Amino acid sequence: MKKKLLSNIKIISTGSIWAGPHAARICAELGAQVFRINLPEQPVLTQKTPELIEAWVKKLKDEGMSDEEIKRAEVPSPFYTGNYQVNYYGVGLDLRSDKGKEIYKDLAKISNVVIDGWSPTVMSKFGLGYSDLKEINPSIIYVSIPALGMTGSEKESRMFGTAIEYVSGVTSTRGYLEQGPHRAGNYILDGISAPHILTAVLAALYYHAETGKGQHIDISQAECGTSVLGEAIMDYSMNKRIAKPIGNSHPTFAPYGCYRCRGDDMWVTIAVTSEEEWKSFCKAIGEPKWTEESKFADMLSRWHNQDELNKLIEEWTVKYDHYAIQQILQNAGVAATAVVNIEEQVLHDPHVNDRNIYNWIPYHDGVKDPVFRAPFILSKTETSFEWCGPYTGQHNDYLLKDILGMSQEEVDRLVEENVVGVLPPPFTAFLGLT
Repeated sequence: MKKKLLSNIKIISTGSIWAGPHAARICAELGAQVFRINLPEQPVLTQKTPELIEAWVKKLKDEGMSDEEIKRAEVPSPFYTGNYQVNYYGVGLDLRSDKGKEIYKDLAKISNVVIDGWSPTVMSKFGLGYSDLKEINPSIIYVSIPALGMTGSEKESRMFGTAIEYVSGVTSTRGYLEQGPHRAGNYILDGISAPHILTAVLAALYYHAETGKGQHIDISQAECGTSVLGEAIMDYSMNKRIAKPIGNSHPTFAPYGCYRCRGDDMWVTIAVTSEEEWKSFCKAIGEPKWTEESKFADMLSRWHNQDELNKLIEEWTVKYDHYAIQQILQNAGVAATAVVNIEEQVLHDPHVNDRNIYNWIPYHDGVKDPVFRAPFILSKTETSFEWCGPYTGQHNDYLLKDILGMSQEEVDRLVEENVVGVLPPPFTAFLGLT
């Protein structure tokens, strides 16, 4: 068996959503022990209140969904807990209490990394920020990932993923020119920030291995977003042009876009970037009469008339399956790719299956769900999934007794005092659907 890269590393994860948990989750795949700290009464995002569950079930029934379908739909989706907290240890710990803070510090003393996903002042107000923890563990690596960083005039700003995207400048370049900017369909800044966090953690661990010293890592999620706008920033620097949304089009090439295909919401992307490719494209689609018109005779003409060109191309694409178009055009030497939805990728894509991108592991209801692995494969060390994302407090005993050496009596007393606790996921029995 290959050795796991981070098998001697302990990480504390606080906060919520995606950015910090995703980075720590990859560390967990690489062998690190990651302890997820939630308040004893705090559900993870996929756990819902009885009122919300009741309303959601009514909505599904009104839409005609059967009880059997609702059972699977309403068991907590493993989106955040499953996909972003694989191999985590779930701990329910009240950091507002003195005893809870003591336990947290005891864990920090023997940990290597803290990934703090809360806004800038939360943990410091608890007396658990970097300046506090480095007093008890000088080698600690403490990662802060607020919206705008830990310094500057706006350092205490609190933002969710959508707002951070706006501030970063990413939104200003996304969307269609006639409609103005559009935000991403998910919290894209979390996904962009996660690999930056992971890189910083690994760099700090390397520094620690060389020097024995820890450090404070200050990561602005907004700046992580700005870092992907290099082309737009360079264009402004050199030409004073402000980048605007251009949809699926290209500043130079045409045809270049996303075209509707046969079926419900099926699409294919096509990019023609030279005269040679244009000739190949025309031949592949049967050389219809319009391809000979002067307004499509060269790249500049096609670019100026791209709206009409796109409509004519879509008259052809709507007749075919998106995978069929991909094959036809790729065989002709034209760049084209089917727009793959999640079901197609998870269940049907042979390349995805060949690379074992998804692993099917049982969630808390006993049914296996797809969980994506880290987006890399290491030839000398392995990554693996041991269990799905935990519910709050699932591993309290492991932390308190096995790691910190407490007795059962001490643990029972902490539970009685509400310092630690467990909040299991709501199963289908709770819904009256069993």
